[in-house]
Amino acid sequence: MESEEWTQEGAFIGSDGRSVRCYDDIILSRAIPVDGGVRTAVGEVPGGTIATVLFYSTGPVGVAQLECYVGEDAFTFGYEELSRLKLHMTNEEKYAR
Repeated sequence: MESEEWTQEGAFIGSDGRSVRCYDDIILSRAIPVDGGVRTAVGEVPGGTIATVLFYSTGPVGVAQLECYVGEDAFTFGYEELSRLKLHMTNEEKYAR
C-alpha cells in the first residue's frame, strides 16, 4: 500500500470540475459506509447527503474524510473518493460575512 498524506491545505477538483477545499460542503453521489458519529442509527450514509470535507488525502486515489449530516440532529463520519464528490457550497458561502 502506498503512503498517503492527509491535508487541509489547497484544493482538489470535484466530480463537477470545481475546486473543493476543506470545510466546503459536498453532495455524495453514492451511499458510503458509516464510520463513527453521534446519535446515528443508520448503517450507511445515502447518496445525495450533504457533508463537510474535514481532510483529504494526497495518495494515488484521493479520499476525503467527511462529516455527514444524517437525520435532524445527528452526524456521522465517512470516507469517499475525491472524484465522486460534487461541490454543494463553499465555506465562504455558508458563513458569509
